[in-house]
Amino acid sequence: MPTREQLTDERVRELLKELGNSGIIPEEEAEDLCNTRNFDEAKECRRNTPQPQTITRKKVSDDTYAKLKENRENGDLQGQLDVLVEILLGKKTDQIQK
Repeated sequence: MPTREQLTDERVRELLKELGNSGIIPEEEAEDLCNTRNFDEAKECRRNTPQPQTITRKKVSDDTYAKLKENRENGDLQGQLDVLVEILLGKKTDQIQK
């Protein structure tokens, strides 16, 4: 019969996998964290994972807001989506590679 520690360890690993599969944390980081055995290894793994730039309202320019508003007023749904993608990814839609 597994010990309480083994069950907890298994639950944490499954949670990490689910977080990776859901895109909440990068899948590679989830895999690396699952392979760690102590807290220092996990901290090092986390430190080595590149962090995406945080999106804040301050970073969205007035021009971007104006472009979104104009597209909305014109009923241009694709234009609105393009602006939102640009905000989220930091790239224009024509720069995104498949």
